[in-house]
Amino acid sequence: MNFFVNRAIDVGITNYLLKKNNEKYDKSHVFEVTVIEMLVNIYGEINIINPYKLRDSKSFIKNLQLFGLSSKNTYQFIDLMDAYYKWLIGTSKKSTNLMEKIKFVLLQMVLNKAGEKKLSNAEQKYYKAFFENKLLGLSELSSLMGDSNVNFYRMWNLKKNFLTGKLPQFNYNIILPDFFDEKKYKEFGISLNDMSKLSNETVEKINNKIVVEDAENKRKKSKFTIPLKLAITSGNGFVDTLVLLSVMATEIMIGIIIAVTVMKG
Repeated sequence: MNFFVNRAIDVGITNYLLKKNNEKYDKSHVFEVTVIEMLVNIYGEINIINPYKLRDSKSFIKNLQLFGLSSKNTYQFIDLMDAYYKWLIGTSKKSTNLMEKIKFVLLQMVLNKAGEKKLSNAEQKYYKAFFENKLLGLSELSSLMGDSNVNFYRMWNLKKNFLTGKLPQFNYNIILPDFFDEKKYKEFGISLNDMSKLSNETVEKINNKIVVEDAENKRKKSKFTIPLKLAITSGNGFVDTLVLLSVMATEIMIGIIIAVTVMKG
């Protein structure tokens, strides 16, 4: 059987549509249904349900990035939903923090949207109910999973004012790039040392390419997929060094120009 994106998202949308039409739906999938309701609130039903009806998974994935969600977070969300489904149908019910991890990505989606447009009162009320486990079935499911959501609630308390536009006073800190481990970069012909010399923005772009390439490789399940390193390296160490130095030099020069401009101001 072919699933739409994966089993969790497929069963979530199927039961969401049954619930919406006041038909009987499988309440054992209450979490998947509620996540789909969240996505509909964030992106609009047309961007979530239409790709499902057309069986166009690429459009669905693209629509999750409408407000700037990174490829890394997008595929992380898809993988976490799949992991949740496997937990649900599995025999082992040991404690898991999958629900919390999924909430972190959903919160990022909401914050991205809030950064681009004002959220309606109805949206804010729904998001608050979801993130605080006040929607039907979420609190019970969280207890069953042994998921306390402690780390999420700490983040939620820091970020929830961004949904209403009541922004708190805060200080800016330098944020380190979100590096993969060295083994992952080596798979694509890159060294962690070289990555550490690049700007956060460049690291994020390369990370996103790696995530997308990994996801495509999993779907194709082919040994003949062209590796990402062909797209970002020449295969010649000397040429690659020049390219890397060129990128670094450009970024350093931009930094100097910005610094000089600020000093003059």
